[in-house]
Amino acid sequence: SPLGFGTMLGAYEFYAGDTVEIVIVGIDSTDLVEAVHTNYWPSKVLIAAERPSPADAERLPLLEGRTDLHEATAFVCRRGVCKLPVGDVESMLKQIESP
Repeated sequence: SPLGFGTMLGAYEFYAGDTVEIVIVGIDSTDLVEAVHTNYWPSKVLIAAERPSPADAERLPLLEGRTDLHEATAFVCRRGVCKLPVGDVESMLKQIESP
């Protein structure tokens, strides 16, 4: 269908492009989550959880090893490799915007 071409193109861009995976965990992480939502990155995956459980980590592999953090922490990953965890908006945005 010609109407589905745009959706197909978007899916291809997500598959072939530079997908940014952002995991935000911990209490009081609202600022980090809002910063991700107020910026546009076409190929991003965001997982945000205040208190993820081990069962959550079984369903979402990006949460594995990140279920016991209490402070707001962001992990920025590309192609399965994560940068160092950060706890502030400015550092997180720098990591997202740098390749």
